[in-house]
Parts: sequence; structure tokens; C-alpha cells
Amino acid sequence: MGLEEARGGRWIPVWGKFLGSEPKRERRREEQVLNEELMEKVLNPGNMEVAYEHVKANGGAAGVDGMGVEAYAEHAARHWPVIEAKLRAGDYRPGAIRGVNVPKPPSLSG
Repeated sequence: MGLEEARGGRWIPVWGKFLGSEPKRERRREEQVLNEELMEKVLNPGNMEVAYEHVKANGGAAGVDGMGVEAYAEHAARHWPVIEAKLRAGDYRPGAIRGVNVPKPPSLSG
């Protein structure tokens, strides 16, 4: 719950501003900074290595492209600089994902 909601939807002055009144470009810039910081953490070589090792240890299945964990390692070794640059620029578009049906128990509510 934000301050605005806590006060019954009234605007609350904060340091000479009103909550929710910042220009859209300012909000977009804040979002961009947060996204850049997150992307730095995601693309950190140590984090990438840990993530790969987790997938490998869990026996990660191949995706719709049929590329398994070992094939991915070879692919990433050859193409990582291009993939990383596209991720940082916001231009990377992943391919389709494979859907998996998860069986669920019957509903008790009838």
C-alpha cells in the first residue's frame, strides 16, 4: 500500500512535490536505471556460471530449439558477445518457449 492509498487517495506533498506527479520521463529514467542495475547483476559472469551450473545439475531439458545444456555451453562460447550486447541494448528477442503441462489434483470444491 502506497502513501497515497494510506491517506484515502489524497495527494501527499513530499519535499515540495506531490506523490505520483513526477514527469513520465523521470519515472522512465528511474525504471531504466533499475533495469540497467538488474541487467548488470544478471550478466555478471559469476552469476551466469552459477545459473548454468544449477541448470546442468538439475538435468535441464532442451528447449523448443532442441539445444541441450552441453550444446548451449558450446553455443554461448561462440556467440556470447553478440547475445550480451543485444541484452544490454534491449534488442535481444528470445525464441519460443516449450510449454509444460503440470498435472493438478482434482478440485475439492466440486
